[in-house]
Amino acid sequence: MRLVQSQAAVARPRPGRPQKGCGIRKLAFALSLACLFVPASARAQNAYITNSKPSEDNVSVIDTATNTVVGSPIPVGSVPFGVAVTSNKAFVTNESSANVSVIDTATNTVVGSPIPVGNAPTGIAASPDGKKVYVANGRDDTVSVIDTATNTVIGAPITVGADPSGVAVSPDGSTVYVTNNGSNNVSVISTRTNVAGTIISVGSAPLGVAVTPDGKSVYVANFLSNSVSVIDTATDTVETIRIINETPTAVAASPDSSKVYVTNSGANTVSVIDTATNTVINTITVGFGPFGVAVSPNGKEVFTANRGNDTVSVIDTATDKVAVTIPSGTNPTAFGKFIQPLPNFAGTPGQPNCRGVSVSALAQKYGELSAAAAAFGLAVMDLQNAIGTLCRGSSQTF
Repeated sequence: MRLVQSQAAVARPRPGRPQKGCGIRKLAFALSLACLFVPASARAQNAYITNSKPSEDNVSVIDTATNTVVGSPIPVGSVPFGVAVTSNKAFVTNESSANVSVIDTATNTVVGSPIPVGNAPTGIAASPDGKKVYVANGRDDTVSVIDTATNTVIGAPITVGADPSGVAVSPDGSTVYVTNNGSNNVSVISTRTNVAGTIISVGSAPLGVAVTPDGKSVYVANFLSNSVSVIDTATDTVETIRIINETPTAVAASPDSSKVYVTNSGANTVSVIDTATNTVINTITVGFGPFGVAVSPNGKEVFTANRGNDTVSVIDTATDKVAVTIPSGTNPTAFGKFIQPLPNFAGTPGQPNCRGVSVSALAQKYGELSAAAAAFGLAVMDLQNAIGTLCRGSSQTF
């Protein structure tokens, strides 16, 4: 049985401009950027929603700051299904055309020709540094690896289990987890060797998979056993969480690793799992037939793609209630991490000024970008945009 068949752009932030009369002061190990002003339009990470109806075959873009659809749908290949978004591209698996479309998130247009992969590509995930993308080819029982710099497949396909569906990459980029829908297990791929070694048995017909940001656990949605398997990454042992509602499809973890959200397509709900106890602590009613799920980078909202009524539900994580329902295209699926991630704590791509100096000073002093942003009273993206503005406009390093 082919489960995925039976289921009936992120805009690159524009750098902020310093407010007039506002200086940029150097500190011993950091830059004081609190006075920089960044327009609200530059602060959101957009969501990319695949609309998988064969006659539609496009991607809707949602501004997560305003929770509205922006622009026209982006045409892609036949039966778009999975999504993986990096800092500047969105990769979309086209199940019926056996390829991957690449969307430039600065312009929300498709770039180049579709990338040929295996038959029936479904799940897709990007490495944390955005340099590689891993694609599950459902009818070939393989995973293709795409180099995102050249948008080409590199190396031979990686053999995994039967009917691979979901893909997730560990936070350190060393390991890829692939759910094998037809063999009821998970293949564990080393990114160093691109070989699937360990095979971990889970529930029946596993689909979605997510690694918690702390790297300690892997959560797997088992479609036909109404359960979620929890893999301890240190021991590869499995714990089972029963989901009372029907047919879990996709899973996503909160940025702080404290919660996991599971879409239940048969019950039109999302289960909220407390990762400390691995128990379901809440059940939230969303749209009809929820499939894909993703958590916003700030952890304040959860988005679900509802295939049955062509909507996206936005859950407020403070209240565990649906705050907004957004109309989408037909049969929205969005299987994967479909919201643009926060920028990495790194220099400005393509800009030599400040690279490895101001940013490394911030990293040395504060340890992570979120801590530096909090110290300056800025949102994380505001700080990154401020660094970009400074480095593009300066002729010296800081």
